[in-house]
Amino acid sequence: MLNKQTFFKYVVLLNVVLSAPHGLAIEVVPPRLDLSAYVLMDADSGQVLAADNLDEQIGVAGLTKLMTTYVIFDAVQQQKLTPDTVIDIAEIGAHTTTPEVLKSGPRMFLQSHSKITLADLLKGLIIQNGNDAALVLAQHIAGNELAFVERMNAVAKKLGMSKTHFNNVAGVAGREHYSTAFDLALLSRALIRNHASSYAMFAEKQFVYNNIQQTSRNNLLWKNTGVDGLQTSYSIAEGYCAAISAKRNNMRLIAIVLGAGNEREWTTAVDALLEWGYRYFETHKLYSAEQVLYRAAISDGNMRKVALRLAEDLYVTVPHGHYEELTLNMAVQKNLMAPVAERAVIGRVEVMLANEVLKSPALIAAQAVPQGNAVQRLFNDVMSMFE
Repeated sequence: MLNKQTFFKYVVLLNVVLSAPHGLAIEVVPPRLDLSAYVLMDADSGQVLAADNLDEQIGVAGLTKLMTTYVIFDAVQQQKLTPDTVIDIAEIGAHTTTPEVLKSGPRMFLQSHSKITLADLLKGLIIQNGNDAALVLAQHIAGNELAFVERMNAVAKKLGMSKTHFNNVAGVAGREHYSTAFDLALLSRALIRNHASSYAMFAEKQFVYNNIQQTSRNNLLWKNTGVDGLQTSYSIAEGYCAAISAKRNNMRLIAIVLGAGNEREWTTAVDALLEWGYRYFETHKLYSAEQVLYRAAISDGNMRKVALRLAEDLYVTVPHGHYEELTLNMAVQKNLMAPVAERAVIGRVEVMLANEVLKSPALIAAQAVPQGNAVQRLFNDVMSMFE
């Protein structure tokens, strides 16, 4: 992000008001909730709509398995595994630092020295939140739990979960095992956006394994509210926690609630957050990543101008009726000289509402611009004189 000093080295190229149907201005006050922490985030824009203690590092119990799942989804996406992959289950827990999770907590009742497909293991991990499924998957992917945890922490760093650290795959409480409501919202958003096809598994309500019917603990899946994921958990230390996502009228919200006193409290809190979010906010797509937003002049290149675009689609979330009040400032670097690498940051777009910056994504070069030869540079210099 450009700091204030750097920003004044740039020139503002565009200032426009985006138009939309008129709406009445309203005061947006979030619901009051008795929780350790919570976050409500729009999945497309990534904007936090409401929060309390969003950066407090606390234990997150079984919500840890969201990251366990993400690492497995990555392996499937990279074609290291397929849903039909048959996994040999050795001695469950033989390579774990937390064998106690096999004696209590949610399990899918796997048996040592048996075989199971990846698809069934993922159901046990996602629907049943099974500790045994998490351990078997970790052992199969990385050889042992600690090696798998290293992958979990690497992914957390990549996703920007700067206040998160894992030391086991199931969510056993410990000094070196913690996250935040905000980081869990980032993880939930990444699961939805980066693994859209696999995400559908979170909406499954039940399955049968080894003649045992196993049912999701996310009771909001049974209510007609658009909820289609993600996960819930409970432990004595952390209380009731949930990471929930819902989609209504093409708007997806993510609610993270931590430290509820009982099951009714977490469901009531999530319901309140979702209803509030859908009642008071709307999300709009402003630009796609493929759109060329500006062509910046460049010196000494093999071309006179470089196309600028966004790294990803730009969405913005605003209170209902305030879309028409958005303003857009586009700032692009002056005196740009070749060579310029593809995806180099050349400027920034600021989306503002009531003098507050809502989003500030980078403008990047759509293609590389190498240094031109003498003839190209002379031609470009001459042509620029006529602009």
